[in-house]
Amino acid sequence: MFYKKSKVGLAGLMLMMCFLLATTGAFASGPTRNQMNEISADFSKVSYDGNFSEIYNELKEQGWELQCDAFEKTVLQVKDAIAKMAPDGMIKSSENTEVTPKDVGDVITSLNKEIQAIHPDANVTEGDKIYTEGICDQLNNKFTAADYKIPQHFGYAVGENVINDRKVYVIAFRGTYDTYSWIFTDFLAFPTEFLDTGTKVHVGFEWNRQACMKRDILKYFINNKVLKDTSNPLLIITGHSMGAALAVLETAYFIEKTSFSSKNIKLITLAEPCPGRKDFVELYQPQIKYYRWFWNFGDLVPALPMVVKYKHFDLLSLRPFNVGPKVKSLNDCFERHDLKYYREYIYSLDDKNKI
Repeated sequence: MFYKKSKVGLAGLMLMMCFLLATTGAFASGPTRNQMNEISADFSKVSYDGNFSEIYNELKEQGWELQCDAFEKTVLQVKDAIAKMAPDGMIKSSENTEVTPKDVGDVITSLNKEIQAIHPDANVTEGDKIYTEGICDQLNNKFTAADYKIPQHFGYAVGENVINDRKVYVIAFRGTYDTYSWIFTDFLAFPTEFLDTGTKVHVGFEWNRQACMKRDILKYFINNKVLKDTSNPLLIITGHSMGAALAVLETAYFIEKTSFSSKNIKLITLAEPCPGRKDFVELYQPQIKYYRWFWNFGDLVPALPMVVKYKHFDLLSLRPFNVGPKVKSLNDCFERHDLKYYREYIYSLDDKNKI
């Protein structure tokens, strides 16, 4: 008699546990790995293209609630903001706000020397020299005008959907959009402290992340949607190029400053330049549970700024591929950085080829 009562009680307990697990989303499978890769590729694109673009409409048709936010800062505003994060005297103000094409080239040419002054033991490789000269050529050939009033464009996209019975949130950061932004947000690579942790990250990337985090749309999305969702949701954090570096930093922010489970964060990056130094990598690598970064052979950006001791988390998470023109010149390397090749590769995968 006692055994029968215990058996019934155990069955009831099991039913109750199943109900609780089902209502909290623990049984919800969520997107497959390939679906997450495709989501990352599509949201990286919409972060560039913006609201009501073709890719925006496609995502809406798939059931996504999404919003893109783009904002402008003048070159002078960017310079002044980063100057506050820089070592004393690193970025000097100038009374002459007129900038000529030659001045732009001179600034970038001198950046290696300035970086060397901060890190005397850093080795500037031949590849870095080629990259620097290539950037100068790109700027001097294509950039024709100007002064510090030129607007620079930054942005991100956020979205939410239910996929395979599980709530999914996405934050996707946009990559570098303007020529001048290369100087301050990409190429100027001195370290700044990350979130009072004592670890060092790339100042241009961290400034950009902080600028995005001050935007009302992103603040509301994180605080009122992601962090208040009790259904065991997934959060995909992604981006292309500089946006990929911001995605890494934002993932570290979630780990450091929020209660969101790191097990539910999916960090997927495309053409990611490494954003942190060795101490940053050692602190956060063990805490990031899901990480994939895609690299197209010949694309130079993921190798930057490794020449001044920034690091990727690991090579085990790397997903290399080979799509695009043959690399015969530096221009081919820039071409292979294009997001379209990353999306082409990701959409060529199927469930048998999932990574």
